[in-house]
Amino acid sequence: MKTAEKTRQLERLRNRSTAYELVLNNGTERFLLRYCGRSMPCQRKAIWGIGLEMIKRLGLDPDTQRMSWNPKNKMWTLDGTAWTAKLSGRTQREAICAGELPFILA
Repeated sequence: MKTAEKTRQLERLRNRSTAYELVLNNGTERFLLRYCGRSMPCQRKAIWGIGLEMIKRLGLDPDTQRMSWNPKNKMWTLDGTAWTAKLSGRTQREAICAGELPFILA
């Protein structure tokens, strides 16, 4: 990404609350679902809002596929698959500077 574009993206984040990467991962591939707050309600809203589209993009049956919350590992799991969704720990600002993951819904 060009420096001017990074600067423009970082400038848009000024005076906004911190957003974190919500990442979809299966052990070999990683995709960015979206940026969201650290709170549990924010994560739930993000998963519910894009869950159906995400399941379709992965080639799974949306009528039978379910997601469950794993409190021990603090991640969402697509039942019966290796796919998980969790916060990566990187902020949106850090991701822009270091290189963003590809969006799965793009």
